Amino acid sequence: MPQYIIQKTQSDCAPTAIINAGKWSGKKISFKNDYNRIFKEINCNWYGTKYKDIDQTLRRELNSCAFIRKIKNPSFLKTTQHLENGEAALISYYYKRRKEIRCHIALFSGFINNNLIGHNILSKPNEKISMTKFIKMFYNPYGNVRVWHLSKK
Repeated sequence: MPQYIIQKTQSDCAPTAIINAGKWSGKKISFKNDYNRIFKEINCNWYGTKYKDIDQTLRRELNSCAFIRKIKNPSFLKTTQHLENGEAALISYYYKRRKEIRCHIALFSGFINNNLIGHNILSKPNEKISMTKFIKMFYNPYGNVRVWHLSKK
């Protein structure tokens, strides 16, 4: 398994997710060499990152090593099937913390013992996420989930 990274600030989950997606795809990419460049390219700031900037930067960074499909109407079933087939997904979801609605994006890269494997979900590079928790992420009441399916070339 690649050495995935965790975000360094409250608002840099998007560049972290793109670096982790690159690591998953086999691209030679690292926090040390690529983080600052990707942070600037993706227009990340204290308020987060726009989805169009995530999409453009993801495609630019992974074009040579992964097929990227932005899913217009994400399906929980199709996304879990995609992950079961050994592929990965970038998923942006909303949650509530201390009465504040927040958004997060992270890489999911498969299953172990009926748990999903997530990267940079709760400040850990690799985490087991239960199916119940994944369903709550996917079908949260605070905002629509955004999904990109990734497949290695």
